[in-house]
Amino acid sequence: TGTLANSNLAAGTVIQVVHTKLETGVAGNDTLVASGLIASITPSSTSSKILIMTTIGGIRNTSGVWFQFYVYRQINSGGYSNLDQLEGGLLYNSSTITTNMSRNIMDTTHSTTYQIDYQIYFKPVNAVGTMNIDGVESSTITLMEVAV
Repeated sequence: TGTLANSNLAAGTVIQVVHTKLETGVAGNDTLVASGLIASITPSSTSSKILIMTTIGGIRNTSGVWFQFYVYRQINSGGYSNLDQLEGGLLYNSSTITTNMSRNIMDTTHSTTYQIDYQIYFKPVNAVGTMNIDGVESSTITLMEVAV
């Protein structure tokens, strides 16, 4: 059929790649916020790893508040839960700061061949404040399934 079984693939071989870009901005203030930046992949093997590469562009914080960023994971539409923290936070003491953030993590615990959805969440930690993630900038998630 032209498709190789995962047992025939060398460890570290990229099996598939999925890329998603945030098209609209999102603002958050005093609670955990789902950004809408979501990428979905259906692993071909329960033992493969998923490399999650994120870039959050156009982050603006006007309140001097510490924000934390997370990757949440949902398997087979079963509801989102926290997979990993992306960033310890961003704290600015200025009226307006714009920055970008890029982080990579490896999901080694999915153990499924059902669809997995990954989404970026963020929240303030030390006070109530406001943060905006612009859709105009390059906010992306790229997923790579890697053979083990």
